[in-house]
Amino acid sequence: MSGVSKAIVQPLLSWYDAGHRDLPWRSEPAPYRVWVSAILLQQTRVEAVRGYFSRWMNALPDIPALAAADEAAYTKLWEGLGYSSRARNLHRAAVLLCEQYGGELPADYDRLLALPGVGQATAGPVVIFPLRVPL
Repeated sequence: MSGVSKAIVQPLLSWYDAGHRDLPWRSEPAPYRVWVSAILLQQTRVEAVRGYFSRWMNALPDIPALAAADEAAYTKLWEGLGYSSRARNLHRAAVLLCEQYGGELPADYDRLLALPGVGQATAGPVVIFPLRVPL
């Protein structure tokens, strides 16, 4: 890492460590949890998502569970957030992940971008957040 990057990143990480909000997807930063939270948080307030996230994780704790869920189950969990196409894209992506990646999210950014409903704002956190590489 260059000196300039380190000069920016280290203070930013220190600031985050000192003052970040305690959020359920941060306490256990598994790729699936980060992915679901990133989709839930699109155009929605963090406080509104907390309950949805907890209910989603209780009902659909992993990619195979989401892939096996019927539409009524995951759309009911999404109810009230709007943009229900996001829930359908999560499901479509989960089915593909089970077929192509053994039910796991790939660690490769470009492969994540190829999933339904995954753009840069979603792929980035899924790849980066769990890493927290020491500087």
